[in-house]
Amino acid sequence: RQLYKNSMQQGSAHIGVPPSQLDPTYTISAKRKIPLGDNTWMLIPAVKAQGTYKSIPLLEANVMLFYNKTVGIGASIRGNSFACAIFQIKILKNIIAGFGYDYTISKLRTAGANSVELMLSFTPGGNGDDKNAGATKVANCPDFNF
Repeated sequence: RQLYKNSMQQGSAHIGVPPSQLDPTYTISAKRKIPLGDNTWMLIPAVKAQGTYKSIPLLEANVMLFYNKTVGIGASIRGNSFACAIFQIKILKNIIAGFGYDYTISKLRTAGANSVELMLSFTPGGNGDDKNAGATKVANCPDFNF
């Protein structure tokens, strides 16, 4: 795909000519839900690899621990660049708020270290049980249903 189609002049050089092409990207991920005790606690480890056919894949590992399908804490590491701490809480049946803090572990930390992320997730249809799925309801997505 071609996303950048403009041509600009900067001094004696043209920017955007010839147009650059984006390489196709692949993503491979796997996760497992592990119920602990009487299903009050849920542990979800996950791994992901992403890259192009020309590059070494970027690896990411993540683990989340949920209590009573309401509160979650976790940690993640992205390649050799970032270590992350994650917190999320279910506010209503279909609204989740989250907070993440990325700690830069690469040499980029001298230029622009660390970042904060706030997240608000809304699931249309009320995130009800699959038995309620029908013409006016939305079935649960197993990937997002913790």
